Amino acid sequence: MFFLYHEEGGNACKRMENGRKAIHSYVDTFMFEGHDTTVTALTWALHLIGNDDNVQFKLEICDDGDAFLLDSQGDYVAFRKDRITNAEISRGGGVAILCSPLLNPFLIASFSSDGIECLVIDIHFPNQSNVLSSIRICLIYRSPSCSASSLTSLLSFIDPLISNSFLICGDLNFPSIDWTRLTSPSNNDFLSFVCDHRMTQFVDFKTRGDNILDLVLCNTNIVRNVTPSLPFADHTSISFSLGVPSPPLGDFVPSRLYHPADWESISSLISSHDWTLTLSSLDVEHASIYFTNFCNSLLETFVPKSSRSPFSHYPKHLRILYGKSQRASSLAPNSMQAASLAKRFERALRVHSERVESRVIDSKNPKAFYSLCKTRLSSSKSAPPGIIDLNGSLLLTNKDKALAFSKYFASVSTLPMHAPLRPSVPSPTIPLFDLPSISPAQILAGIASLAPKCNFSPDCLPYIFYAKCKFSIVSPLLIIFNKSLHSKSIPSLWKQAIVKPIPKTSSNAIGTFRPISLTCSVTKIFEKILISEITSYLESHNLFDFNQAGFRWNLPLNETKCTVVHYGNLSPRAQYLINGTPLSVSPSIKDLGVLMQSSLKFNDHISRIVSKARAKVNLIFKCFFSTEPGLYSRAFSTFVRPLLEYGSVVWSPHTVTLANHIEGVQRNFSKRLFIRCRIPYSLYPDRIAQLSLPTLEHRRLISDILFLHKSIHGFYSYDRTNLFKLSPLARSLRRSHSLRIVLPYALPKSHSNFVTRTIDRWNVLSAEFVHSSPSNFRSHILSLPSISFTPDSLLRL
Repeated sequence: MFFLYHEEGGNACKRMENGRKAIHSYVDTFMFEGHDTTVTALTWALHLIGNDDNVQFKLEICDDGDAFLLDSQGDYVAFRKDRITNAEISRGGGVAILCSPLLNPFLIASFSSDGIECLVIDIHFPNQSNVLSSIRICLIYRSPSCSASSLTSLLSFIDPLISNSFLICGDLNFPSIDWTRLTSPSNNDFLSFVCDHRMTQFVDFKTRGDNILDLVLCNTNIVRNVTPSLPFADHTSISFSLGVPSPPLGDFVPSRLYHPADWESISSLISSHDWTLTLSSLDVEHASIYFTNFCNSLLETFVPKSSRSPFSHYPKHLRILYGKSQRASSLAPNSMQAASLAKRFERALRVHSERVESRVIDSKNPKAFYSLCKTRLSSSKSAPPGIIDLNGSLLLTNKDKALAFSKYFASVSTLPMHAPLRPSVPSPTIPLFDLPSISPAQILAGIASLAPKCNFSPDCLPYIFYAKCKFSIVSPLLIIFNKSLHSKSIPSLWKQAIVKPIPKTSSNAIGTFRPISLTCSVTKIFEKILISEITSYLESHNLFDFNQAGFRWNLPLNETKCTVVHYGNLSPRAQYLINGTPLSVSPSIKDLGVLMQSSLKFNDHISRIVSKARAKVNLIFKCFFSTEPGLYSRAFSTFVRPLLEYGSVVWSPHTVTLANHIEGVQRNFSKRLFIRCRIPYSLYPDRIAQLSLPTLEHRRLISDILFLHKSIHGFYSYDRTNLFKLSPLARSLRRSHSLRIVLPYALPKSHSNFVTRTIDRWNVLSAEFVHSSPSNFRSHILSLPSISFTPDSLLRL
């Protein structure tokens, strides 16, 4: 269902539309959608149907009506409750709510049982006294096969949560209840629950077939204008209004669209300006202010601004067709005309999406492809919905959140405690560090090191501005940088930052956020120049102290974040304490992104990355509609394969089961790709050969050999004596070299580390390549034939 907020006669109006064709009878969609503030809730197929490939492919058909309705809106705050799956229940699904931050949403509770998923949130709006009031929304999906015990558990869960304004909506699947007479052929606990709490059911038309399955119930008289709306599935959509005051609309601040800007005119005007005359008489503070104001005035003139117009980036014919579908569904929801217009709209929207993807593919522009993928696959970046302060109070408005974050970050920040340096002893052979001036070449190198992004900056000059105008802005930056260097002062604007709170966990407690400071882009350029010069001086005169670990922050130790993991059967299992606080014992811990188990196995880590990779594959097939295989292969290589290969030198599996579990992601992806692109079926080795994709097993072997090559050549500094040692043969052989290795212990039966996995292949490589640079060695290794599906392979057809 879509929950839409918009203005209608001075009253807040919310519209719900129920149903989606995309997931068929497996999951019913429940969504709320709108123009200015939106609460969206839907039930969707989150996980694939177990291991049954045939059923999985039925779920890949995705209807993009939701994408059209949602794409014009701003960011959403997402709440979700996934279906619990096991060996008996493999069908995925769940419920989710997407809500505009302007409604100040806050998660109250969630529930899941056999055949039922439920989410409860509060939305807040100002009342007549301009004080925030709330409505509690309970979103439910109940399967027709739901057991009586699950329904009883659901009602017990909801009962204590009922508030003065309580709204229940969703696909409840009670076809036998007569909502006009409030009767049922048999005893119905849900009907009794509704009557006991004096709730009214407002849907009086059939929503699927001859039954009313989708319900809207409320215990107060705030529901208005319940009507059918545009259907996207076999369920009729539902629209209704809520008679509550409108939340204040956020002021629309248009943002700059840097990519279509007139960079030629901007660069020309900067180059033609006499910077020497303007800045020579100013100190560094005023010179920096003048430069910032001048550049921002040009950007205001030559950079277009974003528009608030809904659906403005869609073709006119799509917007017209969508309006016709809405009107026809509202007047006659079950008519042939409404169904025909809905199908026409869906087809037209799919064709539009395919054309957008085809243009990106035909352009052969990697940046355009990655931009399209990030737009389709990236998650929302909206503000946190509701923050719990240190004193336990709930913060809903952006002002309250900002003040609370400022206070909290200031309370936990400390000055860095620098490591002690070696005593300074004057040396006649080592000159003093001196940087008399900064050169234009250094400025260009500093700009080149920055990615041309449209980032936030306190001075409103992003990286892309410096990248596009790098030759024209060298002159003013040269004057400002050297003024700062000679006057030993930094402009005040360079010391400012935009502080962004980043959640470390899924909790909304303020103590779980960490601050990220976004400083001025010009500050980073200046810093990179200074760091490069200082580092070069220290390295050239061997002044780095191996005992210095950069710097230490004077932070108190958080005992609650410390965990003990016992490795090996001989561990004494002692209890450890920090400041008198016992440390918790865990069977595993994540270290640099790899889940380390106490058994020194990586089964849990592999299961976790496979689950994440499968979810990303599902998202790719949900977000793209093209039948071009190259698009999907590139998306898989860019967004899925890194999830399966990060740190593989540490955890690469040495059992058949785990190796095939990982390979199953690419195996399943290639099969779905062939179906989507209408390519005749073939076996997995033939499919990846046509797609030019090596097996994941072969890529892990390549990573192992590359790591061994860099280790032998000293690119990695670690104690390798217990892993391997160099042992060249006394006599030269045709297939041998001086960097031959042996194990310092008896060879185990299983290849449990990267040396035992690669020793046989490394020792037979030609001397020309083992002594080559990493880049040349990599090119040679990538040209070697795959070991997959050979007697040495762990993969099975």
